[in-house]
Parts: sequence; structure tokens; C-alpha cells
Amino acid sequence: MTSRVSPFLTQLAELCRTERTRAKWVIVPTHTLGHTLGERLALHGSGWANVRFATPLDVALPMAAPFLVERGVDPAPDGVGPALIMRLLLELPSTVPTYFRGLAEQPQMAEALWATLAELRMAGLTAAALPREAFGSASKHAELQALLAGYEQHLTARRLADRAEVYREALLHLDVCPIQAGDLRVELPTIIWSPLERRLLDALPGARVIPRALELPGLDVPRRMAGLAAPMETVAAAPGSSAERLALLMSPTGAAAGDDTLTMFCAGGREAEVEEVFRRIAGGPSPGPLPGGERESLGSPVPAGEREIPEGLDRVEIACPMPEQAALVWEKAQRHGWPVTIGPGIPVALTRPGRALLAFCEWVAGGLAASRLRRMLQSGDVRVGFSAPGEGLTAGQAARLLARAQATWGRQTYAAALGRLIESFQARADDPERGDEERARDRERRAHAERLKAWTNELLALVPEASPAPLGQWLDAAVAFVKVFARKTSELDGEAAVALTEALADLRALGDLARPASDALALIRGRFD
Repeated sequence: MTSRVSPFLTQLAELCRTERTRAKWVIVPTHTLGHTLGERLALHGSGWANVRFATPLDVALPMAAPFLVERGVDPAPDGVGPALIMRLLLELPSTVPTYFRGLAEQPQMAEALWATLAELRMAGLTAAALPREAFGSASKHAELQALLAGYEQHLTARRLADRAEVYREALLHLDVCPIQAGDLRVELPTIIWSPLERRLLDALPGARVIPRALELPGLDVPRRMAGLAAPMETVAAAPGSSAERLALLMSPTGAAAGDDTLTMFCAGGREAEVEEVFRRIAGGPSPGPLPGGERESLGSPVPAGEREIPEGLDRVEIACPMPEQAALVWEKAQRHGWPVTIGPGIPVALTRPGRALLAFCEWVAGGLAASRLRRMLQSGDVRVGFSAPGEGLTAGQAARLLARAQATWGRQTYAAALGRLIESFQARADDPERGDEERARDRERRAHAERLKAWTNELLALVPEASPAPLGQWLDAAVAFVKVFARKTSELDGEAAVALTEALADLRALGDLARPASDALALIRGRFD
């Protein structure tokens, strides 16, 4: 076993060899990390039969859900959180001191308050238990306490259970836990769980395995890790290569090994950095057999070239600190035709329906400017289609007609400008002094302009004229736009349209909440996260 493999991965491989038939539960914070660990086990030649990667919520749900449903309690959708908090904040009585309400119209404020309330709930705190001494401002404490109380009353009145309530209920029914007494369970080390997650993990049945983690000298350990992370066994680093010396980055000793296991470069920007990574991948060794001389698997040594990487597993791993970088990697891979897996999934904003809906929101927020609508049409993300045969009008043709009509901005400009354009084409088509081919071409252009006018009328009909308007009208407009106007040229686009529709449905509970266009569009854009 080489030190190139993490101690925790080595530990999992040992459990897979020594406990082949025993169920082994690996508690991870996300499914993405679970898939990554499983792939790494497979890539290093270790079987992982009976290994079950699960999040704490995966364990809690089957324990709590039957009892909550029996009492008529439904799960609360996570996506409705920021919008709900905005509503509850605005509905607080005037007797409650004001602290956050001055910025209630800002979507970022609603998201920040929702994150705060969710963290307080997962810490096991209630409105009554929120300590006054923890706040420097009495107004801040009073308003946050009232907001938390309003959220608790909303859950009770609507018979809803949020994530914190699921964990509380699961702790009452440990006898129906999916982890059995004879199973093994181990947590991914160094993960700081919330207090409610920690309580559940400590109470679970099964034989607890202490996870191993690499010792990182010189690194300050967060205080919360002592009480909220799993107890772990640290393994001292024994660096034999430049890459392995990264474990001593905070407390360097001696010189680097000087081999080619670690190289660094400086790029002139994010895109240049990704392009250089791709050049190095393309110019590196063949990704079929594992590279190098004699390499060891997690079990026994395997000579290079004898073990091919299984099909369907990632052969190169790129770690990105920000989602934007992962999205850029995905875009570059599409251009090269390289199959790529994005850990958290492909951002919906990269798909045609996602880009089209974002452009639609910008068009409405920008005063329905014709220049923005032309860019929407030129992007190829918007469909200009008609059911009648022979009436085809491409998005590019529509953009050129719109530019020729000299429309400006506002709801009324499109009918007026396109109406003048239609009259112009009609006059040219009726001119007896022009040739037959030119007149026929103008009649076709007039027909295209009429169809574009009908299309813009349908598009404008989606946008509520009143302001403020109920949020439900804006949601109807966004869903109709995705279904009717957004282009879908692949299976991925179809899945993105479904995902967007489901994400927007989370806001239906606030459909009667009247908001200005800017707030409603910000809430819709927020669902892309």
C-alpha cells in the first residue's frame, strides 16, 4: 500500500477485504463525495461490495417519514425558503423592533436570513431558546426571534416538517434505523456536522469504525471540529515525492523531492488556466492503463499496462474551488468532445432552457428593450415556431426583421414598429413598377413580419402588466416560457426544462404574494442555484 492513497481510502479498502459480506455504511456530506470515493476504490483495484455511501438525511428520512406522514405532516420544500422568509419578515407586526426590514426587498437579504434560520434550526434552537446575550443589538435579537417564531408557526399551521424536524423525529425512532446492529458504520473524517446531525450519528446502531485521516502539521484545527466531527485516528505523513509533501505545506521541513509528481504553472486568467490543464491532459500518457512503472493497487501490486481503467469511470480528476470553474471545464470538454462528469451536476444555466429563461428575466427587467430581445433570438436559445406547415421563420430571420423595424423598448413598441414594417412590405409588394421576383420576396417578408408580430404578442402576453403582481403570475410566465419558447435540442435540454419547472414549483406556496417585477424576477433567478 503506497502513501499516494489517502489513509481513509486505504481503510475502506481494508474493510472491503476483511468484511466482504458485512454491510458497511460510509456517512458522507454529499452524494457526490460518495460517488467519488466509490470510483477511487474501483480505480485502485478494490471491490466495494456491500459499501453504502449515505448522507445523514438518507439515514434520517426512512426513520422519520412514516411517522410524520401518519400525523399528516408533509415535507417542507427547501427551495421556498428565501421567498417565505421575505414574506414572514414583511408580515411581522409593527411592535417588533426593526433591524432587517429596511433591506427586506433585497433577495440577498432573504437568502442570508434563510441560511441563518436553517442553521439555527439544525443547531436545535427554537425561538424561545434564542439567547439575548449572544447579540450586540437588542433590535436584531428581537426581530430575528420574531422571524424564527413566525417560521415555526408557519410549519405548524401548514403541517410541514423541515430538515431539522426530520432529524428530531428520527431520534425518536432509532429502532427502525436502516443501519442494523451488525453493520459497520464509518464517517468521512474532518467533516463538521450540524448539532442535530451529530446527535443522530452518535445515536445510530451498528459497530462504529474510527476513521483515519492524514495528519497535517501546522494546520489550525477549528474549535467546532472537536465536538461536531467524528473522532478520528491521524496518520503521520511519510512524504516520498513532491506531491506527497503537500501534507507538510503548513509546516515545511527540508527540500522537495524534485520529481515530476507535482508541477505548478501561472496562467493569465481562469480560461487560460483551464486551457493549459486540457493541453497537459491531451499531451500526457494514454489514459488506458494506469501510468508509471510498477504501481500498487489497494490490494496487491499490479504491473503497469495490465490493468485498464474500467469503462464509465473518470480517468482524470480536476478539482475546482468554485462552481464557475467547473462549469468552464464542462464547456471546454464539450468543445473537444471529451466525456466529462461534473460532481455537483451540470449547472442548469449552461443549458438552452436555462440560458433562455435568464435572458427572458433580463429582458423584462431591462424594460422589454428590443436590443435584448434581438440578442435572445441571435443566441439560438429561443424558438420561433409556428404550427402551420410552410410558415417557418428562423430566429435569425426574426432578429433581422426586428432590427429593420427599429423597435426601441416598452410593451407598445413592438406592435407599432412591426405594424409599420408590415405596411412597408405590403406597399412594396403592391408596387406594379417592381419585378415579380422582388414583389414575391416582399410578400414573403410581410408574412414573416406578421408571424413575428404574432410571436412577440404571445411573448408579451406572458409578462404581467400590473406592478406589483402576484408571484404566481410570474411563475406561470416563467414556466410557459420554458415550455413554449425555449429551444430544446438534446436530452440534456429536456431534462433541464423539467428541472426548472420543478424548481419553480417550489415557489407556488407563495403564489399570492404580490411583489414588484424586480423582486419576482430575482426569486426566479435564485432558483437556478
